[in-house]
Amino acid sequence: MHDNILVPNQISSTPAKMQTTTPQVKKIKSCVFCKKSAPEVKMTREHVLRAAFVKLLPGCTGTVLDQLTFDRNTAEPTHKKKRIPQSSYNFTVNDVCKICNEGWLNVKVEIAAEKFLFPLILGNEIELPKQATDILALWAAKTAVVRSLIDAKPFAVPPEHFSWIKENLTPPPSTFVWLGRAEFTPYSWTRQRKFILQHDENFARAHMTTIVIGHVAFYILGCGNNFWEEDFMSTISYLNGHPIFQIWPSTNATHFNKLPAFGRAKIKDLSSTRLNSLGMPSTETLQAIKD
Repeated sequence: MHDNILVPNQISSTPAKMQTTTPQVKKIKSCVFCKKSAPEVKMTREHVLRAAFVKLLPGCTGTVLDQLTFDRNTAEPTHKKKRIPQSSYNFTVNDVCKICNEGWLNVKVEIAAEKFLFPLILGNEIELPKQATDILALWAAKTAVVRSLIDAKPFAVPPEHFSWIKENLTPPPSTFVWLGRAEFTPYSWTRQRKFILQHDENFARAHMTTIVIGHVAFYILGCGNNFWEEDFMSTISYLNGHPIFQIWPSTNATHFNKLPAFGRAKIKDLSSTRLNSLGMPSTETLQAIKD
């Protein structure tokens, strides 16, 4: 029951000429990473997946948006799907400032990851020492938090995760990243499942994000802080029981080409947590093969 409902045809005790309306102040958007806003910084569009990937996997022009929502009370799913004539490499968000977008995000994350990421996408032989897996884990965590911004609010990623990535250039606390091989397909797809976790009166956001490009598959699990990690222990154990590498937190060097390649059905199974009943909308973006 709401106490502030206005009754239709209700007569105001204030004369019409004395009635005033409070002007709505437009909220100025701030950068999700540095928290600065105009006029100090200029907002730009940040790509969810780097446009340079299209040079590796050309010929894909359409995207399927596939949303699966679980009712928090009944756990019953609602499935919606639509196709749009846009490559998933063209998806952008306008929540990042020009300084972050063209500065540290470009140089210290995207370009730094490319020399390891591009060979993985193409399935080339490559050894991955800890330096390589650390930058790949950072890239995957950054892409997952930016990926969350294309969905409707509330976002899956805790706001402090954006700041952590900028200030520390590592995946945020209570974030886990796995690397696996995928059966090659000439399209990319992402999947993000978002959750509200609750203990007594405490709430937190969490996400399970999957990123598949060419031969490479990343699985990223993130939650508010280590208090909530116990909610995902079954998922962590399940992933660690399969032939994929946990690259964050981890100190092990890896040989990517020794991993078996999984198809889309197996990758979706690995990225399905055991918390559906707590789920908020789960969204996939699939870059479809050109018709």
